[in-house]
Amino acid sequence: MDITNPTDFESSKSRTTKIKNALGIGAFFLVITVLSLVELIEILPRYNSIITHPIYPYVHESHDVLALMLVLYLAHQFSPKVGILAAVWFLIPHIPYVISVSHQNYQEFFRLILLFIATLFGIQLISLYKKGETKLKTLAISDPLTDLYNRRFFQEALEYHLENIEEGPGAILFLDLDKFKIVNDSIGHLGGDELLIKFAKCLEDNHRVSDVVARLGGDEFAVILPYSDLHAAETVGVRLLKTLSEPFTVKEGKLLTISASIGIALFPEHSETVEGLLACADKAMYRAKYEGRNRYCIYSLVDERVPAQNIQNRRFGY
Repeated sequence: MDITNPTDFESSKSRTTKIKNALGIGAFFLVITVLSLVELIEILPRYNSIITHPIYPYVHESHDVLALMLVLYLAHQFSPKVGILAAVWFLIPHIPYVISVSHQNYQEFFRLILLFIATLFGIQLISLYKKGETKLKTLAISDPLTDLYNRRFFQEALEYHLENIEEGPGAILFLDLDKFKIVNDSIGHLGGDELLIKFAKCLEDNHRVSDVVARLGGDEFAVILPYSDLHAAETVGVRLLKTLSEPFTVKEGKLLTISASIGIALFPEHSETVEGLLACADKAMYRAKYEGRNRYCIYSLVDERVPAQNIQNRRFGY
């Protein structure tokens, strides 16, 4: 399995979403087109019978407001660009009508201009709101240092995959930098933070679109590999260890080589809960450290017998 490409399931889900969005936008544009033709009907003699219909005056009075509401909804639901396009689409059929009555009075011309300005203003407000909303959502699920997902989002994503296990099995990787406390003391906290950022970038460059990469805290990281088997998880582990063998440049050009210990747990094979799965991967990572670090280990019953001293060493950054 090529870990640089998204799975077929994710691609299919993305295509389905795009199709639904396209159909929704098309339906709204059809309604907006009908509303935009209301005034154009008045200058076409063949449609005089429509003008005399009892319901026409009500439609004529409210069609601008209805169209404006639809345009703003499109801008909020999809994107401000779609809203602007819908506004222009609505105004184009008005041009012949405005030209036909402009020699009589300028009220219709100014009304059209004000309507367009009001629509753009509304779209601008929606754009600012969506940007603020996106920023708040990003802050809520992101690690402030590395910009990876945080522990909260990681656990929610893992819970989602466990609840939808019928879509396919998966794996998680629990990563911990080896002897990071010693490195952090030697290059300072700022250098340590820089190293964590570069390590996070390394993880980002070695995952699929469908994977979830997160920093759990300190020098602990984790990766969710949905729709993956043991072979795929091992492939990712080997690739990450190989990538980490290259030295990082930190703090005034200083080259630093660091390794990581990786624990691998499979779901639902090893556990069907978030806490249980993280515990399994954590224990496998302890064994990787106990066996010499700079390696990956797959969870097994052996991990339940890892010496307690190894956990004690782990607490002191070894």
